[in-house]
Amino acid sequence: MHSTVEIARKLGCTTQAVNSYRRKIEKRDNKKLGKPDPNDARKTIYSPDEVALISEMAPKIPVTDPTDAEVIEAEIYEGPTTETVVGASTSLVPLRHATVPGCEIQRFDQHSANQQIAALQGLAAAHANRAGQLLGALATTEMTAAAAEIRQAVATIKTNEIADGAAAMKKAVGNGLPPQSPAS
Repeated sequence: MHSTVEIARKLGCTTQAVNSYRRKIEKRDNKKLGKPDPNDARKTIYSPDEVALISEMAPKIPVTDPTDAEVIEAEIYEGPTTETVVGASTSLVPLRHATVPGCEIQRFDQHSANQQIAALQGLAAAHANRAGQLLGALATTEMTAAAAEIRQAVATIKTNEIADGAAAMKKAVGNGLPPQSPAS
């Protein structure tokens, strides 16, 4: 059983990174990793299988620098070297190792990249134009609806004022008094 600190030392990273890897695995597998340490409930301990899962999630970074002899050996290629032009969407870094036969050097194709950029810009402009049309139609619809609500409110106010005036006149005529305006 291993603690988070022990796993971090083994992987050469921080405990926060180990916790990040653990959360990714828990989310991926929908199961909780580790269990509380019986001696100290603040710590979590992990089984060797769980440590292996966390180790797989950690980046594989060499911790020692290669010697000069290894670097020179890695620079030697066997076989002819060729060049191939590839599209803008693909970029591969060739591996350098003594057992790798030859390598294929890939070059970036600027013309193809410019064509793809122009196509994407045209598509973005078309989407922006359509969005502008939809927003304009929405604004027109909203303004028409607001104008209809205002007309309805004015009509209701007029109807209420006429009804209040008629009631005041009826009351005044019923009492034998001259009619007065409803505002006074």
